[in-house]
Amino acid sequence: MRSCEQLLIALASTVVVSRAPAQLVRPGDVLVVSEVLGPNNSSNSTLRVFDGCTGVFKAGFTDPAWVASGSGRHVEVSPDGTIWVSDPTAEKLYRYDADLNLLCGTAATTGNHIGGFAFESASVLHAVAGPGSSGPLLHVDALSCAVLPNGPALGFAPVDAAWHPSGLLCVTVNVGANGLRMVEPSSSATVRAIDCGGTLGNALMSIDTTSSGLIVVTENLQRRLVGIDPAQPPGAECVWSIPTTADAYPWLAGIDVDESRGRIYTMVRRSGTYWLEAFDSSSRTRISSWDIGGGSVHNLAVVPNGSCSPRSYCTAGISTNLCQAVITASGTPSLSATSGFTLTASLVESQRMGLIFYGISGRNASPWGGTSTSYLCVKAPTQRTPVVNSGGPSMSCSGSIALDWLAYLATHPNALGQPFSVGDEVNAQCWYRDPPAAKTTNLSNAIEWTVVP
Repeated sequence: MRSCEQLLIALASTVVVSRAPAQLVRPGDVLVVSEVLGPNNSSNSTLRVFDGCTGVFKAGFTDPAWVASGSGRHVEVSPDGTIWVSDPTAEKLYRYDADLNLLCGTAATTGNHIGGFAFESASVLHAVAGPGSSGPLLHVDALSCAVLPNGPALGFAPVDAAWHPSGLLCVTVNVGANGLRMVEPSSSATVRAIDCGGTLGNALMSIDTTSSGLIVVTENLQRRLVGIDPAQPPGAECVWSIPTTADAYPWLAGIDVDESRGRIYTMVRRSGTYWLEAFDSSSRTRISSWDIGGGSVHNLAVVPNGSCSPRSYCTAGISTNLCQAVITASGTPSLSATSGFTLTASLVESQRMGLIFYGISGRNASPWGGTSTSYLCVKAPTQRTPVVNSGGPSMSCSGSIALDWLAYLATHPNALGQPFSVGDEVNAQCWYRDPPAAKTTNLSNAIEWTVVP
């Protein structure tokens, strides 16, 4: 039987490397939807998926059932992680899983040119009529796609909607005063109209809310993002604004607050194209801007619970001396650098030979074998890096094994995955000798990261 070290060598020497197909839409991705229909699986698709950390285009999707839309196609992510897209002209909503497989669709809602919609919960969705219409407030069972009895008409021309933790539906108004209204969903009655003492313009388009109750909107005529706190006195609800560099109609498209990463995403029309931009939600400064092309983009949604930092996963084995090695990362995995992204396994059995290995085919969770408590957490093929001694006083858990991954790549041009591209995902784990243990070795937990520019 081959030793574990021999197994790692064999995995590293695999010649044919294919990156395993990952889940199509993952936490942290940004979904951008257009009004026009584009070819499927292309950068001109109606629904496009971008990496929220790097802005890299990942996938495109156009459902053959969709029809051309004059205005108002929207996309949202349900609390249960499913993806919903409105088909305004057909007056339908469609529900998809993370691989964009159709789960269900609503029947046509006659007389309700569907605009924005929001989730009260994973099982209840509320949709408004599109711009220029004052149709009934639409209620949908968000698990079965069954259309529930409509509510009364809102009495104004809505554009977009977001659920507020107070139990009200926040709705932007196409034209006219009081550009934001908070609506009681069962009666469609306006509970509160907000215009921040007349300073909030009448071209509010997209809207989102946070778990703390802040409302964020795009104010297109003034080409800015506005933060609204309904807990403030009437007239003083607008608490901040972020100017943008939009220079052409419709200026701004879509808005979504990504609370897990502390970012606000929107699309800015500038220099004849659209830019997917992210702003820090605390400092409200722009932190990234990516050219995503022209076309007729309308709305966006961020898949929650994403992270631009390396992500730990899997379970570390327990060694002979009760050590549980933990692998962490510091620095930035930037393609433009030749050093500065260091993987460190700490709490390793001291005075043991070990190494860090990585893979590009995704996560794994296979038992290491026998009575071992370790798991192999990186899918084959894997690349092993040089063997080193963990150091530290013997019979302790003070050993450590470190690797500057970027420096390793700089000196190993033929290593697994080379040449890497922005948006590539990499997984790594530490392996070390532990002679009295099952299989005479043990493994740390694992870590995953995304390569950035």
